[in-house]
Amino acid sequence: MPTPATPLALAFGDPGPLPFLGHFRAEARGPGSLLRVAGRLGSAGDAVEASALAGAVEAAVRRLTRVIERPDDRVALVRGWWDAVTAICADTPAAMQADFAALVVAGDQRGVTVSGVGLAGCWFVAGGQPPRPMVPAGHPLLGPLGPPSSRPGGMTLNRLPEVVVAELRHPVVAATGLRVGDLFAAAGARR
Repeated sequence: MPTPATPLALAFGDPGPLPFLGHFRAEARGPGSLLRVAGRLGSAGDAVEASALAGAVEAAVRRLTRVIERPDDRVALVRGWWDAVTAICADTPAAMQADFAALVVAGDQRGVTVSGVGLAGCWFVAGGQPPRPMVPAGHPLLGPLGPPSSRPGGMTLNRLPEVVVAELRHPVVAATGLRVGDLFAAAGARR
């Protein structure tokens, strides 16, 4: 079964000298499905601790299609992601999970779903046009930092963008909005 067209999920780096401390980006491919995540966990720790947590999240994403019942279903992938990251956060000291933020994009043959937590802003890029806001201020996708108390919902996209990019909330610095210039570089990604 072919992998469905699914937007890239990118998260901007944080302000400061270590913009990607605790950042993760990973994907899981199922039969006819694809889940992509980008986010941050554990930046309150040192580089070794933050890297270990980000690595644990990326490993959980990579094994996701082997541990869920329906790896061909984007909704099952999103639910499996939230269950996996909730388990990681449960084993993580509170100070290290307070900065948790994630953008989740999953696609299958029926469509694409976007979910997230701790996002300050979310934009999409489609058809060579400039980035546009995905949701208005106050939308549930744009929420507070930290592990959610219950599994967040998902938003089904009517139109398929090539990229979804998010600004992760920061524990101290106010949101700055859409970056000027190369969005891929601002998210630490290569084209």
